[in-house]
Amino acid sequence: MIRRLTTIGFIFIGIVLVAGGPARADEIAKMTRMVSSMGHDAPSFATLRRACDADALCVAKFLRDRIGDGAELVPQDSPVKKSLSWQKAEPALTSVLADEGRTLVLVLSRFDATSVLKVIAELAVAPNRIVLDVRAMEEGVDMDGMRRMVSLFMGHKKRAFQIRYATGKNVDWRIPTPSKLLGMDHIEVLVGPETNAAGEVFAMLLQKYVRAEIKGEPTRARGFILESIPVMHGWVLNVPRARVHIPELDIENGVSPTVVVPE
Repeated sequence: MIRRLTTIGFIFIGIVLVAGGPARADEIAKMTRMVSSMGHDAPSFATLRRACDADALCVAKFLRDRIGDGAELVPQDSPVKKSLSWQKAEPALTSVLADEGRTLVLVLSRFDATSVLKVIAELAVAPNRIVLDVRAMEEGVDMDGMRRMVSLFMGHKKRAFQIRYATGKNVDWRIPTPSKLLGMDHIEVLVGPETNAAGEVFAMLLQKYVRAEIKGEPTRARGFILESIPVMHGWVLNVPRARVHIPELDIENGVSPTVVVPE
């Protein structure tokens, strides 16, 4: 299903949806021509006009249903914020020690291997247990950052996972050699419904290669890498542009924790 929708991003390039306003007919027509010219199963201009007239939300629902698995139309409390390059970044993590300093708990806002190493280097006694909380990560799928961080615990691995794009292109990803390999007696990863595809892969790789224990609540990303497209005020359409595959592991139904821990 995902393969047929390689140009769904083009769909909304052509549909400029002003908050609360209609989509222009010529933009919808341009969109359908672009998708059709690439040989994809896109709704025709006539189909969209007949189904939705110029109702932006209706068009989004139509596309969601046409895309199927992985697509979702979700309410949004506030408009999408544009990132500012000069804006100071939030800390990558917060940390706390437990069990007389032997357990390090890291609540991650994004994947940052350097910050993890810095925190551990500043400790008087190196911990032998670590808890990695990926339940409240920043939006966006950072596979590069994820694989650098996971390398700290599992080391180098060729073809650790594969990203399968909607175009039909499959790309193998490796886990690089870390600057320092952290030996831990026990690793826990906390996941939840908001954990994205990178977080799911992070948890599953650690479970597979270092026997990490996964706790929390089931995830919903199911390996989909989504792109959020503004529809109108209060709504965004999440469109799958790729999906992650881990050899010998199944994340098509999300990650199911071994121990349920409500957030």
